[in-house]
Amino acid sequence: LPIGPLGRRYLPSAIGAGLIDADSAVAALALPPTVTIVNPPAADSNQTRPAIGFTANRRATFTCSLDGASATPCSSPFIPTASLADGGHEFKVTATDAASRSGTATARFTVDTISPVAKFAKHPKALVRTRKKAVKLSFRVTSSEANSTFMCKVDKDKFAPCTAKFAKRFKLGKHAVRAEAIDAAGNVGGPAVFRFRVEKVRPKHGKHPGGRHRGHG
Repeated sequence: LPIGPLGRRYLPSAIGAGLIDADSAVAALALPPTVTIVNPPAADSNQTRPAIGFTANRRATFTCSLDGASATPCSSPFIPTASLADGGHEFKVTATDAASRSGTATARFTVDTISPVAKFAKHPKALVRTRKKAVKLSFRVTSSEANSTFMCKVDKDKFAPCTAKFAKRFKLGKHAVRAEAIDAAGNVGGPAVFRFRVEKVRPKHGKHPGGRHRGHG
């Protein structure tokens, strides 16, 4: 059929000739695949072999690299073949599609398997005397690692979350307060223990209010 205004035809030099390969044209302008790490390791973790999940927005093959090592074929989830040492790590995954375009994603994280050490920085004396049936005492706990949280246990109670500074009333008798620290990676240290006794002050007999002993006649 004629191409052009009524009664006029355009030559091939004006309109071109042949078919358009739309797929190839679109593919030539397509962007690299987008890679998403859907299950990254926690920024601070005590997992030495984390399972790292990833995906791409189109069909692709994947290669993975850990800590700058040579990339090798992989699939999701990626699990290190050997336990990772404490310290910083970097995981990199590359997706390559059918047109050989590549996209990458990176995750950085720290492995920490060292348990924090809790310590009582403030506590009462080992023997507390009071004129009442109970006394309020204060404690302060510290950790060998910054940003730790604490769990405390008083006598036969169960461990429960507590703040670094806390106070509690104690009745007469023997007591034990325990505190353990939990660091940002989830490591729990052994509890620090402080034991003490609360006694009631007993009035002194046989003395005159003025401080002299009473005589007998």
